Amino acid sequence: MKDSTSISPWTSLVNSRFSETALSRFPRGLHLQTMDSELDSLMQAVFQARRMRNMKAGPCTLPAELIAYIFECLQSDWPPRRGYYDSGDAGFSSGWMCVTHVCSRWREVALNVPSLWSKPTLDILSIPHQYIPDILFRSQSTLFDIKLKWADYPALILTDSRFIAWFSSSICRRARRIEIAAEIELIEHAAELLPSIQDMGQLRELSVKVLGTDDDPGLPVSFRSLPGVTSLTLECCRASWQSPIFSSQLTKLSLSYNKTGLRPSYSDVSTLLARLQSLEMVRLVDVVPALEPNGGHPLAISFPNSLFRLTIAVTNEELALDGLVFISQINTPFLCARNYSLPHTTLSLSTMPLIKDALGRLLPHISFAKCDYIEERHLVLLSDRIRIVGSTLSSSQSTPSFSPADSRLVTNKLEIPDLDEDTPPLSFRLCHYLSIIALEHLHTVSLDLSTVHDLKTNNLWTSLLRANSVRRIGVIRSYENAKHTYLIQLLDALGRRHRVRSFGDKHETRILFPHLESLALPLPANEVLYGEIIDKLICLVEVRQAQGAPLRELVVPKEAAKWSLWSTLGKVLKVSFIDYPWYTSPVTPDSM
Repeated sequence: MKDSTSISPWTSLVNSRFSETALSRFPRGLHLQTMDSELDSLMQAVFQARRMRNMKAGPCTLPAELIAYIFECLQSDWPPRRGYYDSGDAGFSSGWMCVTHVCSRWREVALNVPSLWSKPTLDILSIPHQYIPDILFRSQSTLFDIKLKWADYPALILTDSRFIAWFSSSICRRARRIEIAAEIELIEHAAELLPSIQDMGQLRELSVKVLGTDDDPGLPVSFRSLPGVTSLTLECCRASWQSPIFSSQLTKLSLSYNKTGLRPSYSDVSTLLARLQSLEMVRLVDVVPALEPNGGHPLAISFPNSLFRLTIAVTNEELALDGLVFISQINTPFLCARNYSLPHTTLSLSTMPLIKDALGRLLPHISFAKCDYIEERHLVLLSDRIRIVGSTLSSSQSTPSFSPADSRLVTNKLEIPDLDEDTPPLSFRLCHYLSIIALEHLHTVSLDLSTVHDLKTNNLWTSLLRANSVRRIGVIRSYENAKHTYLIQLLDALGRRHRVRSFGDKHETRILFPHLESLALPLPANEVLYGEIIDKLICLVEVRQAQGAPLRELVVPKEAAKWSLWSTLGKVLKVSFIDYPWYTSPVTPDSM
């Protein structure tokens, strides 16, 4: 019977190398040593064969650039991590760096791409300091982003050699960005370890957040003396605005103060901005200049023409009114996107004129009423906020040459809570100020149900008669949709004519939004309890058709698709069923 056992083609080679004849050339005492040497050579050949085989398998067949990109994507999901810092036998997981031990191909790619070792932010408390030489060598001459985040007691690491090593000159001279979030004692110690200013010439971004304090301690001298920083973030700490770090090179500035501490004057803010003529993005949190004690009119605050995003947030209720006055005094380029938010405040007979005066300056500005080359396109009006999206006019010859990538659309936001007082009876709603907001060029209007009710209660629908170009109206979906009577108020307003003064004592009646084509309503799944809405919808479609302003489309949630009404209305207009969003506009483009 023929032997079915397959014989390896390498068997004869092994036999020839390990046979008695081959070994006879060596003394008998060296036979085992000789065979071990042959085995080592054989294993090296097997290793080489496996490597050549792996090069034809799986990810190894991909181009080196694609493998490097995969490693780069892996870094954010699998960062290196170390156990508790105060544990003597703290464990360490090298994270994505494990790829260097998978196979020679992966190791070759990883070690020959410097950005893999410099691009991810180096969390210095998650990577042992023994890795520093490898990181310095593998990253070649590329720059680092360094992060120190420590919310525990500073004493645990103040004298630790691992912490000190990461702030050595070899690391800091190649630091592009330093981010620190810790108690002030640890921040001050890190500042003491910094090399000279001359060795920090590559640093472009600095972010410092002081933890565990209700005050705003001073930024250490070593940090505030850095003159080449272009992006600065200070949270719960302060530095003199005359410090070298506030240089003309700054393009991004973020300042966040605690509720306590001295407030700057309007003159201080103006002087600072006069020095920072390259600013592109500014974020201020509870940085509100104090009004003059004699009650004088505050100075106008002008930001540089380079600015394209401004965010101002006031969280301290004691600063609410001063914050409103502050943002009303700000002048920015019209292409700058503005985002303002204010906290709740108390209404009184003495504060209402101040609020009215401030909003009289602010709302026309953020609605582009005074701009020749931007027209308002989308309005989102809620009970406590307003968002206006403007579009630049491409044919305008007056458009400034400065134009960030998204300058075709400019979004301005103002968040200010609605307020009511019983004694004396006072009320504040943003919809009360529609008369001073630019509406003529709007294409979409989005409202929440509370605003719909306020417009009805205060007889403010006529304020929207100027919005003749509106094509789409959407009601924002929220849990207050149970107030379906407010939807009825909207349908009633859209289906009747409104009386307004024309010339002198003469009056005329006009319909809202004469070019309205699409209406989005957050209707529920069950139509049984909404008979009055059904009647109003049918009436609205018929009335607008008769008045020469017909609806073309009705947009409703998918769960309302089984309403029997659609078989009737579907004959005269388009009924679209969508995944109706929550708390956002169903008619304003998502990109806005």
